[in-house]
Amino acid sequence: MVPTTSKSAIINETLLYRKEKVDQMCIEDHHFDFCSKHFGLAAQKLPIFCRQCDKANHIAKDCPEEQLPPCVPLPPPSAEHHRVLSQLLVNIKEQTELLPKDSQLRDKYVDEILACIRRQYRDARLELYGSSRNGFGTGSSDLDICMTFTGDWEPTCILCCRYCAADIVLHFCSPEDTRQIIRNVSKLLYSVDHLRDINPLLFAKVPIVKFSSLKYRLETDLSLYNVLAKRNTKMLYRYSQIDERVRTLGYAAKEFVKNCGIGDASRGSLSSYTYVIMMIYYLQQCDPPVLPVLQQLHQGDVSPEIIVEDWNTWFYSEDNEQLKQDWEGFGKNENSVSQLWLGFFDFYAQKFDFKTNVVSIRQLEKMSKFEKLWNSDTLAVEDPFDLKRNLGGALTKRMNSYILSTFVKARTAFHASVETLNSMPASSRPTVYNYFFRHKDLPSGGGEKAPQTYKAKTCHICNQKGHFALACPEKAASKERRKAVGNDRQQKLLEMRQAEDMKAAKVEKQLGSMLKNQGNGNQSKNRAKASQLPNKYRYNNQSYGDGYRGHAFQRADHYQNQRESGYSRSMYQQPQKRSARQGV
Repeated sequence: MVPTTSKSAIINETLLYRKEKVDQMCIEDHHFDFCSKHFGLAAQKLPIFCRQCDKANHIAKDCPEEQLPPCVPLPPPSAEHHRVLSQLLVNIKEQTELLPKDSQLRDKYVDEILACIRRQYRDARLELYGSSRNGFGTGSSDLDICMTFTGDWEPTCILCCRYCAADIVLHFCSPEDTRQIIRNVSKLLYSVDHLRDINPLLFAKVPIVKFSSLKYRLETDLSLYNVLAKRNTKMLYRYSQIDERVRTLGYAAKEFVKNCGIGDASRGSLSSYTYVIMMIYYLQQCDPPVLPVLQQLHQGDVSPEIIVEDWNTWFYSEDNEQLKQDWEGFGKNENSVSQLWLGFFDFYAQKFDFKTNVVSIRQLEKMSKFEKLWNSDTLAVEDPFDLKRNLGGALTKRMNSYILSTFVKARTAFHASVETLNSMPASSRPTVYNYFFRHKDLPSGGGEKAPQTYKAKTCHICNQKGHFALACPEKAASKERRKAVGNDRQQKLLEMRQAEDMKAAKVEKQLGSMLKNQGNGNQSKNRAKASQLPNKYRYNNQSYGDGYRGHAFQRADHYQNQRESGYSRSMYQQPQKRSARQGV
């Protein structure tokens, strides 16, 4: 027989063993180092990756792509250099600017669209804005059209509902009305044979309809009451007319950013409009300045007001003859176009503090990011009218560094000696355009390509570039389909309820006539009529006899309560039945 050990003996033996082990431990046994060798990871190290370039062995603050190339001292260019470069910049402007025949062709195109829209909206009016009217348009520029209405409406602002300016006549229009008009316009455009890719973006910040023309080879955006953009266009056009050098430098800047791949906002960089704003800001900061600050050029301390969409859009709009009297700096800057062009890159490469200051053309004084409450380290460019809009707000650090490094490289590339170009053999000598605008140090000359940050602006619904899911046309179309299905279902339920109401009214009428005839002693006739009613209107599926009056009222009141309780519920939910015993 196996001896048994009591439970208490086993516990005592275990405690004794543990006490002996504890007595044998020293102080070093109570210390533990949390290091990799104790976990079997002695041969492995924590991987280090940069979140900016997705490369290993460095972190974001030490990323080589974030480091700008140094601005080395450059010798002053020769007079021949300035002459050749100035002529090149003028040639670029003459070859890319909108010609009068191009403007006439665009006006004809707009008239065709207007004739199509007026089939439904007879008071519609179309007006060009953007690059087609701001003085910096090219032959390949997209067409921006603003649609408004003329009629007997009061001249009130679309948002503040008060009179704004003599040349602005608006009417109140809700966001849903705007989307409906854009939706209707997109349907009308299908009747024009040469229009393709008609795409209404109903849920964008400014709802538009995008389309293209095979006949005129133009990409077009049509918006409704985009009056703020129209005022912006007029101010840029006024800047372009103050000095001819402004247009030359603006066209050169657009050509430069296009070649370097940093002028497409849909791919994560800046728009060409933003670079025009940067050029105007630089010309305002020159010594002496080339351009005035039109939004500060007013008499007195208080600025006049032209309120559009809750923003003050006033600017000095007098002609140059009057400007000579009101601005003492008119015509004092006599630098050549090439000198201003080289100064543009030198200003943004080493003089402008992009980490602290904001590019703002509405005031001459420096504006800090702290004043705007913009805490990004990237380039900040303020919209001249919509003061909450940062034109560089979508820049990533990687793209920001790439743009600034391109400016630093361009500073060196456009200082390249013309004498070196002339000394090259005629067979291998590049053109002046390729020598400067496609220099070997620039991205356009075969150097580094722009980072592909446009993936951050890809819609996850349709996988198309240039918009987010909020402005996805497929999402809007799906929403419209669901809305149509819901309307059909609601209509069917309404028809069913109307049929039930008619049926209930007929039953109540029959019950009332039977109750009326009961006092005349027509019991047999009442039983015959009651037998013709549906089963649910009888009492225990039998003809009404004694006690008919009380039971008949109970059934009628029960049906009325049932209908009333059904209407208080959702149209997708069947009403719950109540019995006559639950109270009437």
